[in-house]
Amino acid sequence: MSRRRVAAALLVLCLAGCDSVYTASRNDVLGPVEVSIQVVASSEDEAQEAIAAAFDAIIQANNLLSSYVPNSEVTRLNESGGTECHISSQTESVLRRSAEISELTGGAFDVTAGPVIKLWKEQIKIAEDGVIGLTEEEPKLPDKRALEAARGLVGHKRLTLGPNTATLGAPGMRIDLGGIAKGHAVDQAVAALKKKGIRSALVDAGGDGYALGTRPGGSPWRIGVQGPDDAPGEYLPDVLRLADMAYATSGDYQQYAEIGGVRYTHIIDPRTGQPARVAASVTVVAPDCTTADALATGISVLGPKDGVEVVKKLPGVECMVITREDSGLEQTTSSGFHKLQTAEP
Repeated sequence: MSRRRVAAALLVLCLAGCDSVYTASRNDVLGPVEVSIQVVASSEDEAQEAIAAAFDAIIQANNLLSSYVPNSEVTRLNESGGTECHISSQTESVLRRSAEISELTGGAFDVTAGPVIKLWKEQIKIAEDGVIGLTEEEPKLPDKRALEAARGLVGHKRLTLGPNTATLGAPGMRIDLGGIAKGHAVDQAVAALKKKGIRSALVDAGGDGYALGTRPGGSPWRIGVQGPDDAPGEYLPDVLRLADMAYATSGDYQQYAEIGGVRYTHIIDPRTGQPARVAASVTVVAPDCTTADALATGISVLGPKDGVEVVKKLPGVECMVITREDSGLEQTTSSGFHKLQTAEP
């Protein structure tokens, strides 16, 4: 069943200054993901105009990048049979950033993993909206031959990009931007808010977001991080305090199935064709949400040691990796991550 809810803008009066915080949320602009936007503005009209522009930017990004939208540019590329396909500058930018993250992570992040991801989703019954087990049929492992054939179609270096063009190296290759498109949509929303004169806002799309400026009074925005075993609405004791920074969290608690007592997550290691099993949860803070989203996916595959090494190479990027150990959940962080945390009062 499709779930749609559009919340009207809500006014929250602030104690400092004449500006107020206006909030709106929708889950019909980015697939089933609920998107919440808070803006600090001097009037309701100003806030509503800016929020509407931000949602429009998200819709545009989704219509370009989602493989579930029939006429999206990614869908057309996947159906091109290996021939050159015209793409917009926006799609080209996302694909080029994807290639850069693929290089940084040694292939742990790879948007050409579409054939493998599609196969696993079909077998463990993960639907477009993230719901597992929509039918009475039990989840099962993919056929080994089918999986090997799908793996043979994966490789980011076989995606050729030109000015407003993209070419997949072989028929059957598929792009899946599920690990980066949500972050990009957040960045597009923030850019739209800035164009409308908004200098303070918080955009969140299912745990990926951007804190623009500060809250009224000058304090950073406070972001809760859901732990691997937390119920929806529950968060780790320490919150992130962010200003002009993006964040993204990826984890095995979001979409998974258990087969034969083994937990199989929706996050796939493109190098092996198997679900990632190293990290239970990864949170990345970065200058932009496109980067944070892609790195959260890649580090979920790499695990804490290699993931932190990747982060060390990137200015302004920090991460926290949570793993499941015999003694319980264990946190590994990059050197500066703790500086962004504070205990919730």
